Amino acid sequence: MKLNPEHRKYLWLGLTAYLVFLACMGAYFLVFHLGTLFDLLGGLITFSIPIVDGILIAFFLTPLLNGLERRAVMPLWKRFGFSAGEKSKGRIRALSLLLTFFVVFLVAYLLTILIIPQMITSVRYIGARLNDYQQSLTKIFSEFLQSRPALQEQVNQMLERLTETSSELFERYFNFQTLTDLTQVNFVQAMLTGLLNFFRGVWNFVIGAVISVYILFSKEIFAAQAKKLLFALFHQDRASLVIQAARSTHRTFVGFIVGKLLDSLIIGIICFIVVSILGMPFTVLISVIVGVTNVIPFFGPFLGAIPCLVLIFVENPMQCPVFLLAILAIQQFDGNILGPKILGDSTGLPGFWVIFAITFFGGIWGIPGMFFGTPAFAVIYKGGIESISQGQYE
Repeated sequence: MKLNPEHRKYLWLGLTAYLVFLACMGAYFLVFHLGTLFDLLGGLITFSIPIVDGILIAFFLTPLLNGLERRAVMPLWKRFGFSAGEKSKGRIRALSLLLTFFVVFLVAYLLTILIIPQMITSVRYIGARLNDYQQSLTKIFSEFLQSRPALQEQVNQMLERLTETSSELFERYFNFQTLTDLTQVNFVQAMLTGLLNFFRGVWNFVIGAVISVYILFSKEIFAAQAKKLLFALFHQDRASLVIQAARSTHRTFVGFIVGKLLDSLIIGIICFIVVSILGMPFTVLISVIVGVTNVIPFFGPFLGAIPCLVLIFVENPMQCPVFLLAILAIQQFDGNILGPKILGDSTGLPGFWVIFAITFFGGIWGIPGMFFGTPAFAVIYKGGIESISQGQYE
């Protein structure tokens, strides 16, 4: 049934009045019930954490799933004479999922049995020799000050002032009762809160892994539904622009993350080989630190070299310059040969904007921001350049 123009006018007036009423109610709620709104948003975020975990797990496993499905499962499926029609896609995807999670668990198991025990041994060794390290450093520092009486006098005065200030603060803010409260109440509460958060994180991760299975199994269906929803909500040109932006974002993130993880793994292995040949201590621990910090662009090598130099210094200070030269050589190889080969131009960012993205997002989100900030800003940068270019040519 078609509405005449008069009825259509009243319909739009009624709809406008209803929307204005909703906007006024929303403004009132924001002004007078802002705390309740934050509590509601916090609850929604808490409940959505497993879903976000599932989406992230599926995002990271999609390249591995696609590679195994195209290069391993599908050729073997055809070689054994099975049909590769529409009816077999579900079975092929199920086998690919099983193989994907098997590879992930196998890699995690190998890392656990090969690296974790070596790291625990190194940490225990360091802990057992802390007193020796302290005595050695004290001796070196004392010998250095003895040859410089004026500096020794300044250091002694500074230590005296620091001791007096610390004693006053301790007497002012701490007494026996507060220490008893800390040990009996706050410590127990902190321990229980930590255990609760740990088990909650494990539970969210398990639920997220289950959700990721459903997402990976039907990712093409979800993509098609999202595309239909976009074309239903927006004009065809705008929907196509959103889809193009989503594909560009996916390529940038996947290319950067997968390439950077592979690059860091290779750098960690090369570092292990080099420090083993040079006969340096804590080879596994140092290689893990160098490999893990290498995922952070630009600043990663410097962040990883500092704790490694400290570890080597407390064991054998004479090896520090050798290690520093080795790390510089490895990072030059990574920056000029290995990195460009693996990453290519996955971000397309100039050096200045890489530093800006790392600093800005690192200040907001810490270490994860330093890692994800580069591809995120690359997407923003590309979108801005493309918008400017289109505006110039239109």
